[in-house]
Amino acid sequence: GTLKAGAEVALDVEVSGASRPAVVRAWIGAEDAKGSMKAKAESEKEGWHAHVEAPNPMPERSKVWVELENEKGEKSSAGFDVKS
Repeated sequence: GTLKAGAEVALDVEVSGASRPAVVRAWIGAEDAKGSMKAKAESEKEGWHAHVEAPNPMPERSKVWVELENEKGEKSSAGFDVKS
């Protein structure tokens, strides 16, 4: 759907792979999360759930970012295009 600046968005995240991440975080905005608030997702049966607030104002070319952290503290992230 359409994302609006300052609005809260509920996200459901499914992670595939051999091992389950220790922590999943999500935010909306730029890759470096500047001006955004990262939300820690809660573990659910099949995945993860988070409530993320869009920054106001939203940076140009904002994305929904998901960061996975393993037990060793290693992180990786991916961004997904949004409509604003």
